[in-house]
Amino acid sequence: MLKYLLLLPVMLMACRHHALKAPQPATVAPRSIKIIVFGKPTPHIAILEAQLGQLTHAPVTVQTGKELPGFAWFAPRNRYLADSLLVFLQNFRKEPGAYVVGVTTKDISIGPGTSNWGIMGLGYCPGQVCILSEYRLKRNAKGALQQQERLLQLALHEMGHNFSLPHCPDTNCLMVSAKGKMTLDGNKYYCSKCSAVLTKKGILLRGRQRV
Repeated sequence: MLKYLLLLPVMLMACRHHALKAPQPATVAPRSIKIIVFGKPTPHIAILEAQLGQLTHAPVTVQTGKELPGFAWFAPRNRYLADSLLVFLQNFRKEPGAYVVGVTTKDISIGPGTSNWGIMGLGYCPGQVCILSEYRLKRNAKGALQQQERLLQLALHEMGHNFSLPHCPDTNCLMVSAKGKMTLDGNKYYCSKCSAVLTKKGILLRGRQRV
């Protein structure tokens, strides 16, 4: 497993949510979405389930109480390695068209040794697996509603990477690179350019620009 992890080419960008490249099947429209919750679910999970189902028109299921794998623990920073969690989450993708969204309240990070830094999420680009952390979403949030909106924005951002979208230079686009800042506020959605890419692939999430 360790050998496999070392072979994954990581895009090391100064950003709190990332895209990680790895050999993946061709991107397809979601036929189902599995939310894998590590530990006890927060109240945000049920709302995320409903929102993703509405936006993708795909059935969404939630599995709770899963334990974070020990091999993903990064003791020097007291957090979990996001790329290792993606490898673990691949075990839950059993059929074509199944997207897996892992969610944890624990802090996650990317990068080795002193280059390791905390992030909010990570997704294969392209691929069908992503991991989200609620740990940093509560910082400076004005309440539970804002935290919930951030979680949805983060899910759509990382799934955007799954759909092969890179970071976007449009600051009003959902796919903008965070560059160490909180960019999940402002009710963003995919910009016209990113929407066009998804439309061409037949996987545009709902026919509108904002949620």
